[in-house]
Amino acid sequence: MEHNPILKSGFLRECQDPDSCLAPAQPCKPFMWDGRRSRLDIIFDVLDTVGADGESRPTHLMYRTNTSWNVLKETMTYLTERAILATRTVGARKAVSLTPTGFRLLETLKIARSLLMPD
Repeated sequence: MEHNPILKSGFLRECQDPDSCLAPAQPCKPFMWDGRRSRLDIIFDVLDTVGADGESRPTHLMYRTNTSWNVLKETMTYLTERAILATRTVGARKAVSLTPTGFRLLETLKIARSLLMPD
């Protein structure tokens, strides 16, 4: 059976046996990724974008984070329920901003990401 370091579910897995990789010209890297973003990656992108802008409109946020409307709506609902994002209505438009908890979470995620992926 061939060694494949990529899991179908999109999660990282450490390459256990570099000698049995698919092709000798392509040795295993310590971690491989199948290209799809995890929910945590999407949350980080949303927090990072809103934090950089100070306040964002949902449509702009959708384009800047490269997510579908349904995924963004679900993520915004998740973060709003946990008091990480605050949504306010200005006229007919919505504006999204980070709460103090959201800023703390963003800083913590930036630190964790820099430790895990120093690129």
